[in-house]
Amino acid sequence: MAHPLRVGLKLSPQVYPVETHRAVWKIADDAGFDGLWGFDHLLALGPDPTKPVFEGWTMLAAMAEATKRVRIGLMVAGNLYRHPGLHAKIGATIDHLSGGRLDFGIGAAWNEPEFKELGWEFPPLGERLGRPQAILVASAHWGTAEPVLGTAEAPETVHDFGGFPDELYALSYPAPGAPEIARQAARLLQEAGVATAEDPRRGLDHGAWIPLMLMYPAADVPLAQLSIQPERDPAHHWRIGRALRPLREQGVLIVGSGTFTHNLAAAFRVMRRGGEGELPFTAGFVDWFAERVAAGATADLLAYRERAPHARENHPTDEHFLPFFVAAGAGTEGQAGERLHRSTDFGMAMDAYAFA
Repeated sequence: MAHPLRVGLKLSPQVYPVETHRAVWKIADDAGFDGLWGFDHLLALGPDPTKPVFEGWTMLAAMAEATKRVRIGLMVAGNLYRHPGLHAKIGATIDHLSGGRLDFGIGAAWNEPEFKELGWEFPPLGERLGRPQAILVASAHWGTAEPVLGTAEAPETVHDFGGFPDELYALSYPAPGAPEIARQAARLLQEAGVATAEDPRRGLDHGAWIPLMLMYPAADVPLAQLSIQPERDPAHHWRIGRALRPLREQGVLIVGSGTFTHNLAAAFRVMRRGGEGELPFTAGFVDWFAERVAAGATADLLAYRERAPHARENHPTDEHFLPFFVAAGAGTEGQAGERLHRSTDFGMAMDAYAFA
């Protein structure tokens, strides 16, 4: 059955004066747009969060009064910013003001700087994402010529590093394996024309178990690991993620684990002077990525080594960044990613992104 094409207009309630917003609302209402959408962020998005930004629901109330026909809503209302009862009351009020034209979208509200700025407790990542049915993680610390899926029933915790305190080697992450999910992933890759293999003995390297220990400390979510191909480019890894998208329909969380920047020689220099500060070439790189991810500029992301500022200083080699492209490729087509976290450790960026 054919459905009519509907066209909406997304507006960012930041930077521009309210008069500009009112003019755009009227043009959209008169021109026949089906929807007008704002967002529910308390700080401006982009590299400079100090830019002026209007509160989303208040803007919707004004939009309801200024328009007559077009449907209105937020993409999306942050469900942690207000008590659910208050959220429902605000939505019902605006629906009445607009004559029944509100579309109520709900999201996780996981922009960490907003919580810090307002003094709110920021929930752990695993709590914000919810408990998946299983996890498939692509780790920068398992490199092979072609993709390999770990199919162990009970993967061991591998301490694949040296020179650290004894307490770190005592840590264990006894999550059950997810061999059937791994085999489904292998079949999906083969159907996409990607040669794969399976390894029933592979344990969990620290690129897998350390982030998941923080996300799901109970170690009760079935887990499988996927190798990366250090000699292949970002486009190859994006295609892997795209082929694995159907797993998400089964509740599988696809994780890419690496480091957003990874210049160890420069990081060791920071360590020697006490571990403080950001490397001079990091900020431009991470800001460029934040802008391109928010814009959904996939072509730019895949060509980052040629287009991003200071790409080679931040990644002398690709392997620690390739898992990012697996996760990005597994995102929904046409939807931009969102930065969840921004920090540095010994000068290296630890940014994290989610792809809906």
